[in-house]
Amino acid sequence: YNFLRDKQLIIDNGGVFPGTDPLMLAPEGLYKGIGTLYPYLGAYSYMLFSAFSPSIPIEQFMIWYPALLASLMAIPIYFLTKKLYDKKAGVMTAMLIVFDISIISRTLGGDPDNDGIVLLLPLIIITAFVYLQDYLSKKNKFDIRTITYSVILGIVLAGWTWSWGGYWFVIWIMIGFIVLKPA
Repeated sequence: YNFLRDKQLIIDNGGVFPGTDPLMLAPEGLYKGIGTLYPYLGAYSYMLFSAFSPSIPIEQFMIWYPALLASLMAIPIYFLTKKLYDKKAGVMTAMLIVFDISIISRTLGGDPDNDGIVLLLPLIIITAFVYLQDYLSKKNKFDIRTITYSVILGIVLAGWTWSWGGYWFVIWIMIGFIVLKPA
């Protein structure tokens, strides 16, 4: 309910989180700052969706939305596994992650928690990082493509840090990859 409430506040306030939730910690409300990425992403997705289908309430949309985010996990995991192994392993890994019982029962089952984005963004970051490292090892120089990949990786990593408090584990994975990578 917390994420749904935040999304509703963003929608009701014209696309900006008001900073304070008036229904928490009465009578003043709870100050939440600017919020996190997940409620903004969900609210803007709903506003775009409701432009085409205004009769569907946000509660119903929030059952479909996490399932959409979870199903998108198949894309980065396919490319990551394809880069590390081969296409067959990529297809198998994509199927295994989407049809994992915990993901089916929660995220694909319509639980409007932030599991979808918490699982999707690290996969995107790690995949982009592996592709950047592969490109750097082949070219062995900095060019515009390296800078572009680095900027994209930085933007996605910043979005990840803004979406969940446990973001740090991805940074440790990247540091471990750099330290353990053979010369």
